[in-house]
Amino acid sequence: MRALCALLLVGGISGCGSEEAAPTSDSQGAGVQDAANNDGALLDAALGDGEALDSGNADVATQDAGAPDTSVGLVCPGAPGCACEDESDCDDGNPCTIDGGCDSGACQGKALKSCDDGVGCTEDTCDAADGCMHTARKGPCQDGNPCTVGDACDGISCQAGKPAACNDGNGCTDDACTPGIGCTFSHNESVCVDENACAKPGVCSFSQCVPGAIKPCSDKNACTYSVCDPNTGCAHVNLPSEVTCTGGEIRDGRCYMAFKESKGIDWLAARASCNAWGGELATIHSKQANTVVRKQANAVCGAKTDVWIGLNDRMREYFRRWGDNSAVDYQNWGKSEPNNAGNEDVVSMRADGMWNDRSDDPKKGKVPCWVCSRRLPVPCTAGGKGCQSGATCAAGACDGANAKPASCDDANECTADSCNKTTCGNVALPKGATCTGGACAGAVCTAPEAAPNTAPTSCKALLAADSAATSGVRWLQPAGLAAPVSAHCDQDHGGGWTLVMKTAGKNKDFAFEGKNWAAKPKGPTLSPGPQVGEAVLPTYWTVPVTEVRLVMLHKKVTRAVVLPAKGASLHAVIQSKKGLETDIGLPQWKQLLTDASLQRSCHAEGISAGQLSKIARVRIGILGNNENDCVTSDSWLGMGANDLICGGKKAVFSGNVACYGADKGNRTTAAATWVYVR
Repeated sequence: MRALCALLLVGGISGCGSEEAAPTSDSQGAGVQDAANNDGALLDAALGDGEALDSGNADVATQDAGAPDTSVGLVCPGAPGCACEDESDCDDGNPCTIDGGCDSGACQGKALKSCDDGVGCTEDTCDAADGCMHTARKGPCQDGNPCTVGDACDGISCQAGKPAACNDGNGCTDDACTPGIGCTFSHNESVCVDENACAKPGVCSFSQCVPGAIKPCSDKNACTYSVCDPNTGCAHVNLPSEVTCTGGEIRDGRCYMAFKESKGIDWLAARASCNAWGGELATIHSKQANTVVRKQANAVCGAKTDVWIGLNDRMREYFRRWGDNSAVDYQNWGKSEPNNAGNEDVVSMRADGMWNDRSDDPKKGKVPCWVCSRRLPVPCTAGGKGCQSGATCAAGACDGANAKPASCDDANECTADSCNKTTCGNVALPKGATCTGGACAGAVCTAPEAAPNTAPTSCKALLAADSAATSGVRWLQPAGLAAPVSAHCDQDHGGGWTLVMKTAGKNKDFAFEGKNWAAKPKGPTLSPGPQVGEAVLPTYWTVPVTEVRLVMLHKKVTRAVVLPAKGASLHAVIQSKKGLETDIGLPQWKQLLTDASLQRSCHAEGISAGQLSKIARVRIGILGNNENDCVTSDSWLGMGANDLICGGKKAVFSGNVACYGADKGNRTTAAATWVYVR
């Protein structure tokens, strides 16, 4: 009865397990009756054409094992849902299937049999008669070893190919192949060469070749400049003997001129054009020169175009030099520049005058405009002879044809002048030696003890009245003074210069907010002469000014700059709320001191410079900053600076103080300083 009930249940007929069928609705009863009568009597089909069931045996005695049971839509034996008593009843005889087990009198689901033999070089199939079959194939395969390539089937096995070529072309990595991993490239610290003719062999670091030191590239010839190209090496370019600047503009000792090519030109081609012209792509050492370059470009190429300039780091990454190999002491980078995106080694100037690094690859962009610069004639010493003037460079050598013996006369009555082989010498006369209007003391002609009844208003007025007037301490009576005062007159260097103040460099009274800039001098000045000392003369308040001459002494070398400054007096100019901006240029300021150092941006200059700066300020001088503004400057060069700088107080108020990325490193240099006006 169990097998029959199971078959009846599979066929959708209920009633097994009870003598009487459960009552049903008409529709349910009709459904049961239809199922029972489908294609003949289900019971008859189950009994195999009327054969009686053996008591306790659920198997159908005479049913064909391979015939489908159409009464219930199954293919028995073995199909899921077929009646069964044990596992053998569910075997469908097909070697390509996995038979389901027998559970609760019915066969469970089946699955296709996998014939994968795990061998990559066989085609795996299943035949209903023969079962799994494995046919050898040819072609590529994987032997499971990442250190071989080109593995191929040979018969039914995968044969290893050639060893993997683990070579990344980088001499700064050790190349190997590790079984189970594959190619590995570990960085080494070998000596390397990056094919740069301007640098010594480098050292590998983190898989990259870091170039060595820049190779020396100088012929020590004052009439050439030395340049290095990473592809061709060092070269020495002759300075021109004559330089005309028709159509260009002169600034910082160079002639600047713009050129254009409407189709565009790459950086190297632009540089070659400048070389043919007798110069280099523009070298820029000051804000004023930067303005000239943009002005030239605007006039020739238009105000909206980029322009090539000479700055580059082709010799060594991040080691930037100008095209004439001069150092970088002024920068004007645009926001987020330089970014070296895609190995950008050269520089262009944008329409706003700011700089942008770019690629020198001709395929990666061209610019329709470029500005060249070339130096003006350079004085030199011919044949090793000193104490001469008039010699200039020609064809890379010093031409002494027009040279004349130089006068070593310093126009100082209190010095003995001579030429010592190559340089002039000026030695102070003994104390007490006579000079015009007085006696010598330490190379200074002192004024007579008694003041005259009348005196000129300034040293310039003195020179106008007496063209033979010499340098020395003289009596002067500027307008507004009731009596003459003494002050040093410098009748050299163009003549007519009146001393107004001087400092040794560390007197806080000469700091930016020091009292000497505002205090009115009273009584006689104890040190009116040119010797090193501290003094504020009445001439600071009274002598009208059109020019200011700032003189500095450092390491026994005296140098000066001249600034335009129109006013009733230097005091009046100093106390102006806006100050006075000048534009003599960074190179002029930096020559004041040996090895002067400044940060690379800002470079506001003049009198009471740095009104916008919240840190460094200076009364007469120039500021630098490592940001592209003048608000947070941390470097200055000149006289009358504040001391709160570089993270602390610096007791230097005249000279040079610099930190935080200054071009020649940190500096705290005091210098003796004199201020003259005329």
